[in-house]
Amino acid sequence: MHPLADPDQSFRVSADRYGANQFFPLHTHVTLQVVFSMDSSLTASTPADEWQVPPQSMVWIPPHQQHGLSVARNCRVFSVHFPSHGLPTPDDCSVSQVSPLVVELVAYLARADRAVDAARQSCLENLIREELQGVGARPRGMQLPLDRRAARVARAILAEPANPRTLHDWACEVGACERTLSRVFERQTGLTFKKWQQRSRLLRAVELLRQGMPVTEVALTVGYESVSAFIAVFRKEYGVTPGAYTAEARPCAGGRWTAVKAGAPH
Repeated sequence: MHPLADPDQSFRVSADRYGANQFFPLHTHVTLQVVFSMDSSLTASTPADEWQVPPQSMVWIPPHQQHGLSVARNCRVFSVHFPSHGLPTPDDCSVSQVSPLVVELVAYLARADRAVDAARQSCLENLIREELQGVGARPRGMQLPLDRRAARVARAILAEPANPRTLHDWACEVGACERTLSRVFERQTGLTFKKWQQRSRLLRAVELLRQGMPVTEVALTVGYESVSAFIAVFRKEYGVTPGAYTAEARPCAGGRWTAVKAGAPH
């Protein structure tokens, strides 16, 4: 469990296994932190905001920023802490795609059975910094609405992406006017309800594809009656078909990850 205030200012990396729905309450670090998972979406939160971080995307957490984190599925979560000088430090938490090189470097340094001398660690740390400078922080991942009623709907959809309920059905469920609920989603997430629901389905689809589930089964699991419709939506969002995505993102020998061409949702 993370402490509420972490005073450690040193560069450090970790790769820890977390259980489904494990939650870490609000806490702070004095360092800049980046966190990512290759297998599961993460939910990052601050006192004023909350959003979904897709697999293969990293969340940037500025020094002294109060934040919490939860994981959707059993997964390994990578974390890097380092002094922020020399790196683009966002004013608030933000998201960018994680590069395969950063994944490899962090995984290498995080291995408990691997002793790394100071000179080599410094070299690898600088390489991680250079790679992160090239990426930079970008707009957030899929944001969650803060409105109590809309948030209830959003969490239900994330828990069951294939749920066929319409916006009207959800409005009745949470005691809101359909038009009001629609406006809240668009104002607080930047997406229409339909687009937000589609993104949530694709978010889960990415997780399932990374777990090796066949494309047809993934399509049905996340709520598409037509596999061709799922493929078309996936290609439009990520620039590749689900099959190509799976081939490009699969683990290779030794558990390492190959390069992924598809971009993260934004």
